[in-house]
Amino acid sequence: MNKADELKQIQSKIYRLLGGKCRVTGCDRKKGLTAHHMKYITNDVIYKNYKPYNTTNKVRYLTDLYPLVKNNKSRFKLLCSSHHQALEKLNRYSDRTLNSLLRMRRAMRK
Repeated sequence: MNKADELKQIQSKIYRLLGGKCRVTGCDRKKGLTAHHMKYITNDVIYKNYKPYNTTNKVRYLTDLYPLVKNNKSRFKLLCSSHHQALEKLNRYSDRTLNSLLRMRRAMRK
C-alpha cells in the first residue's frame, strides 16, 4: 500500500470515530476534515511536531493520533478545514474582545 492510500485509510478511521461530518455545519467532505483537539495534554500528539509537512509525516501523525481519538473521543471534534481555521483564529481573542466583535456583527445585520 502506498502512502496516499495509507493516509486515506487512517483518515477514514478517525473520521468515522468522530462522526464523519463537520461539527459546525454537518458537511461531510472527504477531504479537508480535521480532528481538532478541544484540550491539549502533556506530551500530546500535535501536527506541528511532524515536520516536514508531507504525506509520510501526516500518516505518522494520524497513526499516532488514532489511539488517542479512539480512547477519548470527547477530546476531539471533527471540523472542515475552513471552520477549523476560523476556530483557531477565534481562539486568539480574549472573551471580552470576542464578545465585542460578536455584538458589532449582530448590529451590522439589523
